[in-house]
Amino acid sequence: MVDAPNWGQDWQGVMRDNAKAVYAADTTGNLIFSIHMYSVFDTAQEITDYLNAFVDAKLPLLSASSEARPTSTATRTRTP
Repeated sequence: MVDAPNWGQDWQGVMRDNAKAVYAADTTGNLIFSIHMYSVFDTAQEITDYLNAFVDAKLPLLSASSEARPTSTATRTRTP
């Protein structure tokens, strides 16, 4: 299992953008990606877009955690 960077939240899209290459490098074909969808993923569109990136690439993804409402006071910074 490959957990996303940045406390599992992948707020910079590093795992999303490199998942296909990482998956291709695994000769066993026994790999799954993991994302924690709390704090950073605070809109339905952000969640849908992230999940669809993996669906479209036909890559396995586990959403390990989420929250019904934001509880974090941390600020987030994203790169385009």
